[in-house]
Amino acid sequence: DYGATEGYELKKLRAPVKNEVQLGLKREVATNFALGARLILARTQYYFEDDESNVIWNADGSDAIGFKDGVDHYVFSLGTPSNSYRDYRGLEFTLTKAIANGWFVDGSYTLGDARGTNEAPISYFADNPVQNKYLKDGELSYNVANALKMQATKELPMGLTLGAAYFFETGNPYDRIYYNNYYEDYYDYRDKPGQFHYEPFQRIDLRAQWTRKLGRNQLTVMADVFNILDSRTVTSRATQYDPEVPDSSQPFGTVLDKQDPLRAQVAVRYNF
Repeated sequence: DYGATEGYELKKLRAPVKNEVQLGLKREVATNFALGARLILARTQYYFEDDESNVIWNADGSDAIGFKDGVDHYVFSLGTPSNSYRDYRGLEFTLTKAIANGWFVDGSYTLGDARGTNEAPISYFADNPVQNKYLKDGELSYNVANALKMQATKELPMGLTLGAAYFFETGNPYDRIYYNNYYEDYYDYRDKPGQFHYEPFQRIDLRAQWTRKLGRNQLTVMADVFNILDSRTVTSRATQYDPEVPDSSQPFGTVLDKQDPLRAQVAVRYNF
């Protein structure tokens, strides 16, 4: 609807671009045992973004104090600015033990850093120029600084296979969002994104599988236990913050969701 709606204008647009470089090395250091490393550098730039150019904001960008054309209305323009981007830098180490003596082990450890001005097209970035200083180069909400993944299986006699998986990651960031009086909703930042982080998250899953040939057919019974430690790490918190409403039903930091509790399932599969 941009360009066809009053108060909206189209700028010269270009297609968003993603540039990515990966450098990797993997080597077998012992029989059926390999180590690897990979460097990832990526930038996605020229996201579609709208910017507002008519509102005159107060010092912290929380309310309008005037309008450039003297009329209380928005003037948005859609463009693909060069400062609309997100970066990812990662270093991954891997370990692989191929099936030998009934064992298979696979694991990875990743150091990552995801930053930028926005995570998706048409975001709040550039809607309020006073806010841009907080959004530039801030941590993106999915940024995970450290992640460890391990899985192993062991084949036993009589068609029995045992397996385990371990997953750990440091907490991703969340932000304190302030109320904007002009937009009449929670949009504003007072800090650079990434000032608050969720607790580290970990999970251990187990599986036992029994397989038996029945002539040309095959019967498989699988039993899984997820989150065997019954960890209940917080995965979502309230981010809205209004110091003028301290008794809000969901004050900043209120727990909204947690990791799923311990869960078990049994499945039977018959191939014929």
